[in-house]
Amino acid sequence: MLLRIKLACLHSLHQNQSAIKLSFFQFGDIICYKTRCNVGVRYKHFAVYVGDVRICGKEAWQDIFEQSKKYHGKSCIFAKLKTYDEPEVNNYLDDYTDPLTGETYGKGDDEDIIARITETYESCSVYGSLHNNCEHLATYVRYGVRIAVQVRMNILLDNESKNPVSVASLMDVII
Repeated sequence: MLLRIKLACLHSLHQNQSAIKLSFFQFGDIICYKTRCNVGVRYKHFAVYVGDVRICGKEAWQDIFEQSKKYHGKSCIFAKLKTYDEPEVNNYLDDYTDPLTGETYGKGDDEDIIARITETYESCSVYGSLHNNCEHLATYVRYGVRIAVQVRMNILLDNESKNPVSVASLMDVII
């Protein structure tokens, strides 16, 4: 009996934490999930929080826009936020000024974000871990630029010299 009460309390606490987490997210936020390791490669999955905003192709229960690892078929999809995967806001380019170009990045207008979601939803390119992944999609939707820092950072950063890296050098051109 005591075990059931403890489990019920834990379940209630988890539900409350999930509600708090969901209320913390705002439209257009880049959401990332905890780091995973697959075949010796560490990575995070990225999505864009869309909440209850009405967008063509989105069902009422869906609250994120993401790119799945499909190698054929539609890979840019609406889905349900996975609170058990410890999602967190990661708007890492907000107010970032590129040291080489002087350009400052920020969240696009809601109308621009909806337009980019609609564009990519209707004509999503095939997934590619280096040139068209979930982080590219999330940064494009929020900022209007396709950047995947987690893919390029190890290639471009020399950890000993701490050379600044231009965001422009992290952009991938999708042809």
